[in-house]
Amino acid sequence: MAPLPHNPLGVAVLAVASVGVTLSAFCISLRLWARRLLKKRWATSDYLLMAAWVFALADFVRRIIGFQWGLGLHMEQILATQGTTHVFDIFKLNYSSYFIWVACATLTKFSILLIYLELFYCITWFVWAVRVMMAIVVVFFFVTIVGMVMICKPFEANWNLWYQGAKCSMTQGDQFVFSAAFNIALDIILVLLPIPVVWTLNISKWKRVAVCAMFGLGFFIIGVVGYRFKLIPDRNLYDITHDGEVPGILSQVELYLGMVSACLPFLSPALSKMRTTVVESKAFSYILSQTGTSRSSLKDYSYGTKLSETSGERRRNDNSHEKLPHHYAESKRSDEEEMVGGFDENGAWSNEIVDVPISTIVVGKK
Repeated sequence: MAPLPHNPLGVAVLAVASVGVTLSAFCISLRLWARRLLKKRWATSDYLLMAAWVFALADFVRRIIGFQWGLGLHMEQILATQGTTHVFDIFKLNYSSYFIWVACATLTKFSILLIYLELFYCITWFVWAVRVMMAIVVVFFFVTIVGMVMICKPFEANWNLWYQGAKCSMTQGDQFVFSAAFNIALDIILVLLPIPVVWTLNISKWKRVAVCAMFGLGFFIIGVVGYRFKLIPDRNLYDITHDGEVPGILSQVELYLGMVSACLPFLSPALSKMRTTVVESKAFSYILSQTGTSRSSLKDYSYGTKLSETSGERRRNDNSHEKLPHHYAESKRSDEEEMVGGFDENGAWSNEIVDVPISTIVVGKK
């Protein structure tokens, strides 16, 4: 067999996958480290997110194999150098990617929904809305899996695009469009669902905007999914080795950013600890001595206060702090709520210096 030609699209796919797998692993590690700093056990949402990352890693391995086999090249280039049998192997490899993607996306969505429940458990209508969304996500998973297995008879026709005489209830292209459209709808609801609740937090307007923006990474994901949805109908299924890889890059971005967004609400303890370690390091002290800057003049940008201030001074200087509602169920505060805080002047984590817990909600607005 002749060697495969240069494959720039395949290189781009691998580059995106490498960055995505590394970034999502880093964020998940920070999230788990934050729990360890707080001496908290891992929650169900953590396990689901780790399982999602395992599927993302499996997809990364599949893309490495696909690159070696020629994914990213045009079909005629692969046929000319490798032959028909090799193309059938690529078809099977591509077919496996659909199951991996659906599993990863479903686990990530379910993890985010569990986070919503843990953060905003005291809002009755919101809890029921999240439960309904969970049911819809599970149904979407099983419908998609069953559809991929049973849409064509015989089974080989599901992955062999050149199979003659197959009986299919819909074309593979139509199936992808239906799945992508439903996935966009789920993502939109997933992003918009917590915003009305976040807007009732007892914090300043700009902090509400900041929290919404944190959840709002999902809007960028929606844009990515929407553009992928636009590309799907334009693919040439008989040149799927090339045309399928461009939407494939966007599928990767969707999965990786989804995992990152699921970690963002819980990174504060880990990031604060990292910042404290850096500020107290000898290298940082040397830099300050060379620039003539005193440590006491530095601001803790996590709280908008000076590093030399005590936790009590931080609370007094925080004009946005509001008292918790007296009927707030303090004993039921979840682990995630306690993730919001900071390290005090002795290096110990404290919830006393928190601006306002993320679920400090006007409970009467159920």
